[in-house]
Amino acid sequence: MVESWSPAGPNNPGWPHRLFDEILATVRGGVAYVAAMGLPLLLSSERTVFVFGVIVLAGLVVAYAVYWEALISVWCFFAAAASVAILSHFEWSRRSRLNTAGVSPVPE
Repeated sequence: MVESWSPAGPNNPGWPHRLFDEILATVRGGVAYVAAMGLPLLLSSERTVFVFGVIVLAGLVVAYAVYWEALISVWCFFAAAASVAILSHFEWSRRSRLNTAGVSPVPE
C-alpha cells in the first residue's frame, strides 16, 4: 500500500523520484509509461524518430533482461546512446541542405 505524501515538506525528501518509482513499481504503471514513451516514436513517419524508438525500446528490453537491478539507470544510458541517431539525422540534414545549395559541407 502506498502511503500518503505531499510534494512539499520535510518528510518527503526526493519526492519526484519517489513518485516515479511508485508509479513504475506497478505493472500497469510500467506498461503505461513504456507505451506513452515508445508508441509515439514507433508511429512516427520520420524515419530517424522511428529508428530512435526502436533503439530505445531495444535498450529497455536488454536492460530489463540483463540489468534488472539497475533497470532505470541502464535504460537511460541506452537512451542517451541512442541520441546519436538524432544527432546523425541533423548532420545528414545539414549536409543535404548545403549540397543542394552548392556549398561544401566540410569547411576548407
